[in-house]
Formats: sequence, structure tokens, C-alpha cells
Amino acid sequence: MEHYGFISILPPIIAIILAIRTKNVLFSLFVGLYFGSTALAGWNPILGFSNLIPNYIYAQIASDSNVQSLTNLLIIGAFVALIGATGGASAFAKSVGKFINNKRKAELSMWFGGLFVWFSDSANSLLVGPIFQPIGDKFKVSREKFAYVLDATSSPICSLIPIISWGVYIMGLIQAELDALPSYTMTSWDIFVGAVPFQYYSILTLLMVGYVAYTQFDYGPMLTAQRRAEGGLLLREGAVPLRNTKEAKLPEGVDPQAKTVMPSLNSLSFPMGSPSTTIML
Repeated sequence: MEHYGFISILPPIIAIILAIRTKNVLFSLFVGLYFGSTALAGWNPILGFSNLIPNYIYAQIASDSNVQSLTNLLIIGAFVALIGATGGASAFAKSVGKFINNKRKAELSMWFGGLFVWFSDSANSLLVGPIFQPIGDKFKVSREKFAYVLDATSSPICSLIPIISWGVYIMGLIQAELDALPSYTMTSWDIFVGAVPFQYYSILTLLMVGYVAYTQFDYGPMLTAQRRAEGGLLLREGAVPLRNTKEAKLPEGVDPQAKTVMPSLNSLSFPMGSPSTTIML
């Protein structure tokens, strides 16, 4: 759309402005897409709408990379839902309670969690969010601060790792340029790894999150949100989370525990010749 000039950047601008105003990301993205589709259809709104789903949305969903991402999100989302439904998140919060006993340690644990889950930027938020939410709620970390920690430790950490899909995609773009320079001896891997120390945004963002968590230095709207949370309101008035953030209701008497269960050798059996012959260790 380079020949459309300024119009080519209007769809994302519209989506961002609507998202800020309406707090509805899905609706805002759809409007931005519809505007772009209408522009491509010669400003015919009916043709733009009819082209939007089959020619743009479905076409992008059907691409290999997007199908892989959606499949990963589906599997991870189901796993996270299982953890929440079985009380796993609250059990984890209970098990680490003896180590995390104040807000500083709670936010630092969220930061470390974000640094540890680096195989996917989307998986980072999907996994770290539900697991550390009970810890943040316990020590009255506002949802705004929680969202900041999750967001600032997802894409920045992934952009520094060359062995995940993010790095492979970037190296693919670099390789396309290297193919046009046959005399250039460096590989896309060499360029990506060599550029890591110069990714100032990602590095400084990760360090800033750790600094804010350790020093508890909040300012502006974040400070207002933190003070509100200390009064018991983790969410601002009127906020409607897109994800169910309520703690799972387990049957009476059930006490979920977070622990690793290893099978005992005494319980293993090995077939010997016939199906009825086993050795019990």
C-alpha cells in the first residue's frame, strides 16, 4: 500500500485511538481492518466489507506462521485454563508464600517469571499472567502494574533470543537481504547475534521493569493505580477484564497443592513374554 501514502498508516492509527477510547481491542482492530479493506476497494464500503473476511482475515489465518501461532495459543490457553480450574495457580501462590512475603518480592517474581518464559511472546503473558495473578492480588499489586510487567517482559525478551520463532523470522528477513549481496560473508545468525547488544529498547525495557519492581518507584497514573490497589481496588471502577480473573471455586474440603509427583519404582511393571507375566519391583 506504499502508493496510498498517508492513508496506509490510518488503519493502525484508527485502531489505536479506538482501543484507547473504547477499551475494546477486538472492536477497534475490526474497525481498523474494515477501513483498510474499504480503501483497497476504492472506498466502496459494501465491497470493502465483503472482501474483508475472505480476502484478508481468512487469508492471514490460513498462512503457515499464523496457523502455528493460533495452534500454540490454543494449546497453551487450554493448559492455563486447566491450571486455573484445578486451583493450580492458587496452590502455586500458597507454596511460594514463605519466600514471597511483600510487594517488592511479588513484583520481582513476576519479572523473573517473564524473563524465564521466553519461547513465545504470547505464551509469556498466557502462562505468567494466570500463575502470578494470585500473588499480585495477595500483595495488592494493581492490574495496571501487573499488565506493565507482563507486557514489558514478553516481546523484549523474545527479541533477544535467536533460537525461537521470533529470531528465526528476523533472521529470515536478514537472509533475504544477504541473498542480494552474494559477496557478503556473514550469515544471518552472525548478524542477529551481533546486533543483540545494540537492541537498546529491549534491554533497557527489561532492566527498567526490574528497577521499578525493586525500588517500588511508581509515578504518574501508575502511582495512582497502585494507591488505589492498596485501598483494595485492584481494578479501576468499570473495568471489565477480557479474561476471567476470578479464583477457581473448588469443592469444599479440597486443598490444591503444587508439587512434583514422581512415579515409584515399586509401582512399575514390565511384561515378560506373555501378557499375564509381569515383574513387580
